[in-house]
Amino acid sequence: HYDKYIRDKKSIAFYNSPEWIRTREYILIKYKGLDLYAFFILKEIVYADTVHHIEELRENWGRRLDITNLFPLSSSNHNVIHAMYEKDKEGTQELLFSLLERWREEYG
Repeated sequence: HYDKYIRDKKSIAFYNSPEWIRTREYILIKYKGLDLYAFFILKEIVYADTVHHIEELRENWGRRLDITNLFPLSSSNHNVIHAMYEKDKEGTQELLFSLLERWREEYG
C-alpha cells in the first residue's frame, strides 16, 4: 500500500536499484542479521528484515547509501521506530546512532 499510493517514484526506483539491494544486504550481514533495537533495548534476539534510514530519504537524499545512516530492524520494530519518530524524532535518531556506535565499540 505504502509503495503504491504514498512513496514517491524517485524513492521507489531507489529501493529497487542494484546499489540499494547490495547495500541493504551488506548492512544485514554486517550486523549478523540482528535487529539492533531489539538486541540492545529489548534484550531480545530478533532477526532484521528491514534496513531503516535514520535520516530519512526525503530529508537527506545524500545519505541514502551511507552505512553510518542505516539501521537493521525487524518490520515490527521498524513500525515502533516510526511511532517514536512521531513523538521525538531527533531523540530517536540520536538513540539509533548511539546504538550503531555501541555495536561498533562492543562487536567491531
